[in-house]
Amino acid sequence: MRRVLVFALVAALLVSAVVFLPITCDRGGEDARVEQLLELEEDLYEGQEPSDERLDELRSAVRELESRVEQRVQDHEHLGRYHKMLAIEYINREMYGPALEELEAAIAIQTENAVLFYYAAVAAARQAKSTREAGRRQELYEDAEWYYKRAIELRPSYRSALYGIAVLYLFELELPNEAEPYVERLLELSPSRREAQFLKARMRVMQGRAEEAAAIYEQIADEARSSADREAARRNLRELREAM
Repeated sequence: MRRVLVFALVAALLVSAVVFLPITCDRGGEDARVEQLLELEEDLYEGQEPSDERLDELRSAVRELESRVEQRVQDHEHLGRYHKMLAIEYINREMYGPALEELEAAIAIQTENAVLFYYAAVAAARQAKSTREAGRRQELYEDAEWYYKRAIELRPSYRSALYGIAVLYLFELELPNEAEPYVERLLELSPSRREAQFLKARMRVMQGRAEEAAAIYEQIADEARSSADREAARRNLRELREAM
């Protein structure tokens, strides 16, 4: 499972490096650069057109600085990849504290990459489980919660993030009502996903709705192709009936 997690992280981060290229690269041209600079100075002209002298000054600046700007952007791109590679290696070695630091550094560079926020949430939650001091442990769980929510904000149909935050709420924070919208959204996207069905049953038990949970377990036991899923559902149903 850990190797699958690492492979998914590598693939997702490599894909994201293509998706999040600077949006101005395809505009190109000196005039486009000058226009962009003028937009940033719009308040200086109070509705008046900039003078020819000012336009010439900006064109000269663009010609002089273009290569330096491009180099600086590339430097940050390389730095972002460096942090991602370190995070991957730390996760591969189950070093979640350092991995979180590198993911946070990568996020500071690439601020709208949902994949980075998802893996930061995973790292924070894993680190929390091994943190003895209660206050710090709670902070890490809150960080994980925030990172999951940001990942979902950026990508509303991000199944892994929806599943992750539901697990966090149910198994770590014991907040079933907080988990409910994420569980329901996950099932809306993947109605037959067994992990989501198990989560919903667990949620219903925690909410005191045991009969609904029993019905879900019965459905899994009847319909699941996996013998492990069928057995887990029967075992959970048996334990639930004994407790009712």
